[in-house]
Amino acid sequence: MDELAGLSEESRKLALDRFRLLQPHLEQSLPLRLLAAEAGIAFRTAQRWVALYKRFGLAALARKNRDDRGVRRAVAEKVKEAIEGLYPSDQPHLLSVSRL
Repeated sequence: MDELAGLSEESRKLALDRFRLLQPHLEQSLPLRLLAAEAGIAFRTAQRWVALYKRFGLAALARKNRDDRGVRRAVAEKVKEAIEGLYPSDQPHLLSVSRL
């Protein structure tokens, strides 16, 4: 529970809301697919939440903050060169589409 104390009120509420959605599956073995459909979330998302909860507890259901938030992320120079090498610069841009 110490991990929950470190979360904002909004994050704690989100974690509890997600737990309440999963609770019938966790405690009464109701089908997760049905619960996900009723909640309007992807079944795979519900599966991921169950796995996170079982492994790390309630705090794992809160949204995680990115460590690199606000930092410009760039592609490594070698990757950029490889991508640019795939498409010669004298070719028309592949994304430009003329309207019919």
